[in-house]
Amino acid sequence: MNETNNLHYLNFPTLEEVEKVEESCKTLQIAPISEISFFYIDKDTIANRVLLRKLLNTNENDHFVLVSTNKEVSFLAWKAAVFAFLHYKKKGIEMGLLDVKNRLQKYPFNNTKVQEKLKINFKGGFDLVVINEICFCTGSGNYTYIYLQNGTRKCISYPLSVLEKRLQEISFLKRIGKSFIVNINRIKKVQSQYIVFKGATELELKLGDIYIKRVKQNLLWY
Repeated sequence: MNETNNLHYLNFPTLEEVEKVEESCKTLQIAPISEISFFYIDKDTIANRVLLRKLLNTNENDHFVLVSTNKEVSFLAWKAAVFAFLHYKKKGIEMGLLDVKNRLQKYPFNNTKVQEKLKINFKGGFDLVVINEICFCTGSGNYTYIYLQNGTRKCISYPLSVLEKRLQEISFLKRIGKSFIVNINRIKKVQSQYIVFKGATELELKLGDIYIKRVKQNLLWY
């Protein structure tokens, strides 16, 4: 990995290509206050999708710009909801980087952004749960159980379908069957019939083959 200040360059095939992007960033005075990683892939393959998912999961504070000579990779950039796509061309790369710079100016990173929370009522009061700390939810009749990254479990007295509607704007929470909602961004690995979630405490969820397939589809954007 090559890096300059808050700019990182990952998976580029040659140092020359890194230096070209790096020099263009200096020329355009692209100097974000938060981390940006330029991640290069030559084409959209399952192997590259797996690598991108690993990077997104292990570098939560980075903002990714997907770089490729192949314009079709822009579809993957959109599906993966990365910050931007940069079409790498030996001539005219500055135009693509200018789009990145304009996007930075229009949508500046905000490290003080208030975390979205879910209100859970109980007799005499309520809890506020940080939505990003949810690993998965399971439904059982008129009750739903929410499993958090610190190993605790919360119970709410309404069905999973109601919770799904409350969280429908949260893109990383996916309904994968009648009884499950999972946080795609907290999945550490999928092994056999088990999903392992990352957090202060590792949590496991056992699922059938059909549900495991749906999880993999959501993880790799296909």
